Amino acid sequence: MAEAKAFDPTDCCVIILTWDAIPQRCGMVQFNTIPYLEDRGIPRANIHSVCLRWIPVARNWAIKNVGLTSGKRHIVMIDNDMPIDGKANPFWEATDDVVVCMAGTAERWSFANAFHSGMFRADRRVFEDIEPPWFDLPASADGTVQTDCTCGYFRDKAVAASFSITHAGWCAHP
Repeated sequence: MAEAKAFDPTDCCVIILTWDAIPQRCGMVQFNTIPYLEDRGIPRANIHSVCLRWIPVARNWAIKNVGLTSGKRHIVMIDNDMPIDGKANPFWEATDDVVVCMAGTAERWSFANAFHSGMFRADRRVFEDIEPPWFDLPASADGTVQTDCTCGYFRDKAVAASFSITHAGWCAHP
């Protein structure tokens, strides 16, 4: 694995996922998200919104059709309901392959490779080296029991491919 590079705000593609489960809210984001990203030096032209319904499909589609086609080194994904403020700033300074902004309680981050996809970034190599789908919703053989979440599915693939995951900064996730 090549070494992860420091985050460059001009060499990133930010994808804000704005689920269409509630059609009248499709495309809506937290009021402070865009100004916060611009304050970090991310050009508005590098900020995109994707509005698809099924979470694994939305994430995979966004990575394939927006993140990887952007040519940018870092791909950042943010759920539209993630309030972001100064507590998230360490997220931008970390240099690992995959960086996760923590949300919720400290206990859920107690193991090294804990991962939640509400706000994360990855070096594009992660998505180029891992076979898609990057996100999926695993179920039992008969399809009646969900066995993991989309976050765990991606985490397991990234760790199996020897990519590093780190936690940096805090954001909220309702």
